[in-house]
Amino acid sequence: MLPLLKDLDAKLVGAPVAGMFPDKVSSFVHVWTDAQDVLFSKDDVRSAGQRSLILSASAARGLGALRRQTGVQELFYGTLTTLMRSVAFGLPTSVGTGFSTQQHESAVGLAGHWQFAPWGEWMLASNGASRIQVSKAGAAFTSLQQGGTSDLAITSARLLNRFGAYILAANTNVGTTSVHWCSDDNPEDWIPSEINTAGDYVIRDADSELTCACELGDKLAYYTRASMTVVTYIGAPFVFSFSKALKGVGAWGGKSVAAAGRRNYGWGPQGMWETDGVSFTYLDDEVLRVWLSSRLYRGQASKIVAYHNEDRHCIEWSYPIDATGENAETVVFDYQTRSWHRGSVPFSAALDREVFGYALTANGANIYAEGTGDYGSPLLLTKPLSFGDPGQEFFVSDIRVIHSGTLTVTVGLMEDIDSAVVWLPPATLAANWDNVEVFRTARFFKIKIEGAAAWRVTGILFYGKAMGYRL
Repeated sequence: MLPLLKDLDAKLVGAPVAGMFPDKVSSFVHVWTDAQDVLFSKDDVRSAGQRSLILSASAARGLGALRRQTGVQELFYGTLTTLMRSVAFGLPTSVGTGFSTQQHESAVGLAGHWQFAPWGEWMLASNGASRIQVSKAGAAFTSLQQGGTSDLAITSARLLNRFGAYILAANTNVGTTSVHWCSDDNPEDWIPSEINTAGDYVIRDADSELTCACELGDKLAYYTRASMTVVTYIGAPFVFSFSKALKGVGAWGGKSVAAAGRRNYGWGPQGMWETDGVSFTYLDDEVLRVWLSSRLYRGQASKIVAYHNEDRHCIEWSYPIDATGENAETVVFDYQTRSWHRGSVPFSAALDREVFGYALTANGANIYAEGTGDYGSPLLLTKPLSFGDPGQEFFVSDIRVIHSGTLTVTVGLMEDIDSAVVWLPPATLAANWDNVEVFRTARFFKIKIEGAAAWRVTGILFYGKAMGYRL
């Protein structure tokens, strides 16, 4: 922890209090009002956010992947009108056209996202408006059919999941709270009979349409806007058990929940939360919730995309900020340090680290691999610092940032908590014990730390003295 001491000759030691706290009041113990593309630990703060461009593609609304028996990795993605495939990150080719995925949320439906479900050498896909599609062993996508010959009664499915030996389709044209599943080990058999295990179920106590589905350990969780239903495999003849597990955890849209270990992390109308299926905890305190509510455009919240950034032990959510755009900002929760920061690159689709050895995110016409390559835009910004007494003026002669790597440090001066910041010229620090010369008197000071490379901050020292109270 970095306590702010009244004695400016004393040093600000220890690790910065973990995470950003987007509120300017300096009396709180939290130090950072903003943090972007960084990682906090008990000992330091370091730059993060590395990404490398691996594919230029059309704007993606959904990513999927499978590994062939030969070991070849294939990436699938869906746009508003087309399904695409890239073999070993080669030039993408169209493998399905003529779709009408809903771009924006409206009164008649949520924003469209492609859901992918790999099945051995097959890939199934659904955009919530068209018939479920299937690509068999590298062939182009066609409509999934009963027995491979006749149309399914299900003409659309917003949610599509592989769950053990089954494919489950939910929020269908049959009903917004209905769930259907194929017979075991046969995704082309959906008509229930005495000789198969296909079936369907209506979650009648659902408080809204089924908005999201996510694996939860050895179970599957369905979310509405305000509750969670857990699906458990129980075997024939009933196959699955559906039990309403929790109220208070909801999901904005089909991609707003991510799985990490045996937990789900999601964002819904009640806020951000984590659950193990038995109990849940809200992740966002009141300050963060208010800050996010001022950023998120709730009328397009079904566009939110979440994924597990395993490389940085974080859950990332990208979200829209206006009525007609794609996701524009990213907020990140580090589940190890229980801290928050921002990401500099938004995304409209994401894929966890499974088939590939790294997570993938899609931003506009670019698809990135997470964890390697160029850094994003690492940033740390303190609150207005008053050193425990906002009524006094302080003279600061120098500030020393204990660090490794190359940093740019900028000092800001404020005469009042609400006044504009007067920023001094930035100073570049390369040596571990470089000083930032200040030689200024003010009631509040701010420090901004930046650097688009690998750096690490372990402490900050202030030198100066109290100058007394202004009459």
